[in-house]
Amino acid sequence: MKKIITVMTVILIFITTTFANELKFDEKKLDSLDYYLMNLNDQRIILDKNSDKKIYPASMTKIMTAIIVIENTTNFDKKIIVTEGDLEFGYDASVVGLQSDEMITVEDALHGMLLASGADAAHAAAVHMAGSEEEFVKIMNQKAQYLGLENTHYTNCSGIHDEDHYTTLKDLSILFQYCMKNEKFKTIMETETYTINPFTDNPHVLNSYHKLLFEKQGFNSSLIKGAKTGYTPEAGDCMISIAEYEGIQFLFASAEGPALNNEYKVNVGDAINVYKSFLDQYKTVTVETDSNSDIQVHVPKNYDETKMQSNQSDDQIIITYDEQELTKKPILKETTAFENIWLYLGFLSAIICVAPFVYVWKKGEKQ
Repeated sequence: MKKIITVMTVILIFITTTFANELKFDEKKLDSLDYYLMNLNDQRIILDKNSDKKIYPASMTKIMTAIIVIENTTNFDKKIIVTEGDLEFGYDASVVGLQSDEMITVEDALHGMLLASGADAAHAAAVHMAGSEEEFVKIMNQKAQYLGLENTHYTNCSGIHDEDHYTTLKDLSILFQYCMKNEKFKTIMETETYTINPFTDNPHVLNSYHKLLFEKQGFNSSLIKGAKTGYTPEAGDCMISIAEYEGIQFLFASAEGPALNNEYKVNVGDAINVYKSFLDQYKTVTVETDSNSDIQVHVPKNYDETKMQSNQSDDQIIITYDEQELTKKPILKETTAFENIWLYLGFLSAIICVAPFVYVWKKGEKQ
């Protein structure tokens, strides 16, 4: 007899497209000209204004720089010697404050570019890995093609403005989701403080810039799982971030935000307005099922819990609201020991039957 697997330690979260008309947001509250909001639990696009439009990524470029360095590094304690070339930008770029001939590690450089948005750290790591920024940029564009970023092109590793250095919010969201699946990248994103060369006369204390900005504008930064800001006069205030609350994850990206003043950052303010609005519109409802495991479902707050039901067939659980299907989940099943023996015998029989033909084929190849 087959047994239904019940997973008691895992909370199942369902957010479906039927919620689209239930969730509201006044887009007039946003100052950015371009923005893109996704529900990552079901990949549903909630807000979309100009997500395919060419934008300049500014320091958000360092997302791609970091993931390439991470994926091509086996020893994060490997030393990098900072050169004069790593410090020459000809532009008012964000920097860690590294000095020529200073020795840092790859780990240091990654924290420098992601926490403090240091162009010096990004350049040093890129040159260390590829031999030159030009060669590193080739890898960046190859990675963009691999990820299917059809409207993205890089000319440098730090985000210095160039007319041929561009992306789109949609491409950026694909890249950021990919990067946040990498444990090293994710860990650095969640780091609040890091010090480069702490036991020297010139320590560099890095505080997570994006976390500070969210806290400064009154939002609990612990809900932000990752973020990268950017600014150039051509790009405006821009940012991509992921917020999570009770298992719900939203990704919000914005670009071309006006630089109003130093006290209020439009990119962060827009993200806060969006996150607060949508996170406040959800509640958690526990739905009983016939498989002896309750399912936690996140639904709009105006839903009447008494109208939520679960219906179970042999192969799936269907959650309904007021008799309308919200979502369905397949039921994983396990086999008994007896069934496993038959599966094993069947597999063994297949090998025995195929082996003589493989032997004859290999023998013919040798001749």
